[in-house]
Amino acid sequence: MPLQDIAGIVLIVLGGLLLLPALLDLVASLFGAASWFAYWSRGAKIGVCGVGIVALAAGLAFALLADSFQPLKALAADATTPTAAAATPTLAGEAPAEATATPSHLPTPIVLPTATPTPPPPPPPTDTPLPPPTPTLTPTPTVYAGPPGDCAPGIVDAIMAANLAQARYMEGTLSAADLGQAWGGAAREAQVQAEKMKSYQRNGVRGVVNLRATWELLECRQAGFAGDQQVRVSTVERWTFAADIDCGAQGTVPSTWIDRYPTETYILLQTDLGWHITTWDIGPAEKQVRWRCP
Repeated sequence: MPLQDIAGIVLIVLGGLLLLPALLDLVASLFGAASWFAYWSRGAKIGVCGVGIVALAAGLAFALLADSFQPLKALAADATTPTAAAATPTLAGEAPAEATATPSHLPTPIVLPTATPTPPPPPPPTDTPLPPPTPTLTPTPTVYAGPPGDCAPGIVDAIMAANLAQARYMEGTLSAADLGQAWGGAAREAQVQAEKMKSYQRNGVRGVVNLRATWELLECRQAGFAGDQQVRVSTVERWTFAADIDCGAQGTVPSTWIDRYPTETYILLQTDLGWHITTWDIGPAEKQVRWRCP
């Protein structure tokens, strides 16, 4: 066994013996006991542990360096020993071939081939002209197509929904509860106006059947504020009522009624859910055409 290995083993054993008391004291402290090493002075503990660490490190260094030096010694021995060429038989009268010393430790160099990139094949010839590039279309901004005026889209939507509900109530396809939901605080006025048209009996008209109502919101303008989060709106609307009117002995006659309301007034309240109608005044009507029996 080499001397370096022996020295390394001795130093490792010596370092382990010096560090053993400290290790035993650590284990004893984990179980709540005290070993004889605990009664040593601090200086003695530090000295013993320091010497043990140095001895252990030196022993490991000797053991590791001794192994690392072996390949270098073998390499040096190979470099100094020539390799004689194999003896070649000679014929009579010929001089023997000279022996050539060749180092056995030199590796044979390996030359890797260099990869040459292959260029892409050219495109096949064609007589068909390529189509022109498609132009990028710029999106056109959406413009709110509401009636003339300065009403916000939410206000216009609330008025249009209320008018639709009133027309469907006149036609008999919507309940009073649904009408009230669309008109909010002005549901009573909307229902009274609808009942007047459904029960109209003047100018020889005895009854109205098959009533069909349509409307146009011609203009919508804000007329000021009516309180906190409330706005007053003035509209111009045209309503058309087509129906079959009962003319008594003359039977049922189709007829059309057209009204134009130039000064309808709404008060709307803005909430988190949108705009809601609280007050409505239909205003005077310009009765352009009325139901009449022939």
